[in-house]
Amino acid sequence: VAATTFASAAAVATGLSLVGEINGEDAPVMVWAGDGGTYDIGVATVSAAAERNENILYFCYDNEIYGNTGGQRSSATPEGVSTSTTPRGKSERKKDMMAIMAAHRIPYAATLSVAHRDDFIRKVRYALGVKGFRFLVLLSPCPTGWKSEPQESVELIDLAVRSGMFPVFEVFDGMRYRINVRPDGTLLEKYAERQRRY
Repeated sequence: VAATTFASAAAVATGLSLVGEINGEDAPVMVWAGDGGTYDIGVATVSAAAERNENILYFCYDNEIYGNTGGQRSSATPEGVSTSTTPRGKSERKKDMMAIMAAHRIPYAATLSVAHRDDFIRKVRYALGVKGFRFLVLLSPCPTGWKSEPQESVELIDLAVRSGMFPVFEVFDGMRYRINVRPDGTLLEKYAERQRRY
């Protein structure tokens, strides 16, 4: 276990992976980073590691704000969301990090939903069996930043998936896409009204 700065998680993981390879170790090197450290501050090192296809399993914990430093907007914050730095609502759309990762042609990228346990576990197991750069993004409510009830977190994710706000899919080698859970027509308002950030 190594703690790194926001910007360097993928770079440190690259070093750990290469040292492990030199020493003949086969243990997976995993990164657990937030959206700020992935979409913004760390995007250069994430992109570099993906471009080189480093043998890293990268988890992005996406709560759509800078949750550690006061709830500021990140490029993962959806359009219209109020944060401490966008009190009238963010005017830009959320960055499509999955499209960026797919453009790197990495072996595997997927979105994870805690409301869809079997799909979640299957994807993590699959990613553990693949070599090269793997990218998994997990939407995760921040009750403080989302102004939502903690006990409703899993239900919020389910509503995000069912409304199409958070697509659940996977991408193989940047070329082949598979939708894992299809939206069912649930109104986006049902998702938004459970939070006071919109």
